[in-house]
Amino acid sequence: MQLRLAKLAYRHVRPSDDVRHEGTYTPDTRDNTENARDNLLGAVLDLSGSEGWSTKMAMINDPLFAHFSDRGRILAEQKAAEEADAATLSESEFKTLDTYGEAPPNTLDAMYQLLRDRLDDIDDALLQDTSPREQWALIEDERVMRRAIARELNAMNNNLYTVDQEAATADEKETDIRLRSTSSPQQATIELKIGEKDRSAADFRSALKDQLLIKYMAAEHAKVGCLMITVVRIEPGGTRTLMRR
Repeated sequence: MQLRLAKLAYRHVRPSDDVRHEGTYTPDTRDNTENARDNLLGAVLDLSGSEGWSTKMAMINDPLFAHFSDRGRILAEQKAAEEADAATLSESEFKTLDTYGEAPPNTLDAMYQLLRDRLDDIDDALLQDTSPREQWALIEDERVMRRAIARELNAMNNNLYTVDQEAATADEKETDIRLRSTSSPQQATIELKIGEKDRSAADFRSALKDQLLIKYMAAEHAKVGCLMITVVRIEPGGTRTLMRR
């Protein structure tokens, strides 16, 4: 509702038509409508939780708010960080935070941020001189690739989560990799596909929607997930290395 009202306000009270005042002035109808529009934008930014994050991301990606996208993303991330800081930690969770600089995810937003961080860590690892990118580039079997990635994720778990491979969902469908928080029911699912396989764009859309969203992320505490596609890149000199998409 807040986003719909904000979009209506931005369509009818366009920032490009805003009146710029210098010195003292008496607010008129235009000034009042601009303030109302800005208040509606603030209401969207004040939304909390996973639904609030989704609403803010929808706003940021809407061309109507293109002028505000960078600033909006910063504010959304700050709000998410504040919510994470407000989470209550048990004694054992606080010890984990003190030891590793991270706490086990107790909320959907925290689980989402953890998954993003670990995927970024894998990307960073693939850039290191000691990375397994050449060995991974030779893998053609998704089961073998899944084990390699699961092993990497497990090595960086910091007692925040456990790693399951091919865990069964309620309707007996198997996921590729699932991270399970050590302190809450929160889970994150990774659906893995090797990019060099003979698949169409429709196949990837089906994997994202039908497998990941509808099947694997159906449970209440399994609302975090991603489709990971590995792609082999030929380096100068003919060396094959792996990239993630």
